[in-house]
Amino acid sequence: MAIHTVCLLPRLDLTAANAVSGPMSWGFPAPTAFTGFAHALQLQLKDWIQEGVAGVGIVCHRFDPQISQPSGSRTFVFCLNRHPVGKDGKPPSIVEEGKANLEISLVIALKDDIDTDDKDDFLEALMNTVARMRIAGGSIRLPENSWRNRPELLHWADDLKTQKEQFRTVSRKLLPGFALVLRNDRMQQTLGVLKQQDDSASALDAVLEHGRMRFFAERVVDPKDESQDKANWSVKRKQGWTVPLPVGYASISELYDPGVVRNVRDKTVPFQFVESLYSIGEWLGPHRIDRLEQLLWTHQHDAEKGLYLCQNDYERYLAAESIESTVSE
Repeated sequence: MAIHTVCLLPRLDLTAANAVSGPMSWGFPAPTAFTGFAHALQLQLKDWIQEGVAGVGIVCHRFDPQISQPSGSRTFVFCLNRHPVGKDGKPPSIVEEGKANLEISLVIALKDDIDTDDKDDFLEALMNTVARMRIAGGSIRLPENSWRNRPELLHWADDLKTQKEQFRTVSRKLLPGFALVLRNDRMQQTLGVLKQQDDSASALDAVLEHGRMRFFAERVVDPKDESQDKANWSVKRKQGWTVPLPVGYASISELYDPGVVRNVRDKTVPFQFVESLYSIGEWLGPHRIDRLEQLLWTHQHDAEKGLYLCQNDYERYLAAESIESTVSE
């Protein structure tokens, strides 16, 4: 993956972004929302970005879901919009939506080598374009113009040592915050543990396991009075801050020609019915990531298998770093 320029968009405020990105989970928007934003940005700035986007890094600084807790209830519900009543005096039926306000920073890697002389013009065109766009359906509000929140354009070095030094500088500017990476290995580890308990356990059970909080009771007997049984309750801690994560779609039908399926958004492109795919994501401090490639999310399409995925190479480069450190020792 050839990266020549890195663009840092710090402290973007999103208002009313979609918080329901999958059929089984809610929370932070899926990576597809940000890779889609980067692709739309490339189309808007095609005079500048001709070679394409090599990936986008996602860092969250603040997440504020629009939820409330009804009186007498232990669960939270989304704050929904109220629509005007119809002719029968009743409000119309609606599809429940979940919204959230959040503050994010994006690290967009470009395959183009932006000329240093055009740096200021590119950043001005970039921010003017970003201000008119949306991410996950949420409106974007640019940060106040200060040295900390100023967008940056970096010419990415060719050698690995300089790249790591550059990324350390970038990662410090992303603090305090948490970066989203993909951890398929954690799902496989969890699946192995569940299969030892139940042979019928599936990958879906492993994904849902990372969205649960399990409580365990340990019996405590009073030696003076064995009839007085007590229990000490504890919580099973997960390894790291892992969450179920929608990472793309899998086809469940053939690929139809343009215009064959009615009521689609765009009748000029082929259409295919799909279902969501889940994996495990992990939130990490940017200072715990060694190189830019571990942070980036990219689109991948496998036409034969009918897969439309968002991929992140954190695991692959993590294994490479471990091998390098072992060899150096």
